[in-house]
Amino acid sequence: MRLYLDNSALSFVGDRAQGSDVRAALNTAGHRVLASETNILELWAIDDAAKRSREVENLLTLASGLFDLPHPYRQAEEFVGELQRLRPEWTAPGSNAAQLAEERDF
Repeated sequence: MRLYLDNSALSFVGDRAQGSDVRAALNTAGHRVLASETNILELWAIDDAAKRSREVENLLTLASGLFDLPHPYRQAEEFVGELQRLRPEWTAPGSNAAQLAEERDF
């Protein structure tokens, strides 16, 4: 499972110097923490260079990669998935997954 942790969660783990332990436990369970553009932008906005450096180190310790799709797209995917699960009658029948992927990657 791919997981996203906001910067407050990353800081919480990092402040306790448990980043390596948390990442090892998640890896063992088959999970990956991925960073997002929001993580990076929030870290960039930290004025204190020493604090920014610590927070970047926390992110690099926990995250094993970067989400390849922008946050709004992931939110839309989650929303559509919930619609399909909870209200399948609201979604268009016969959606073409290949066409959707082609349009997404355009």
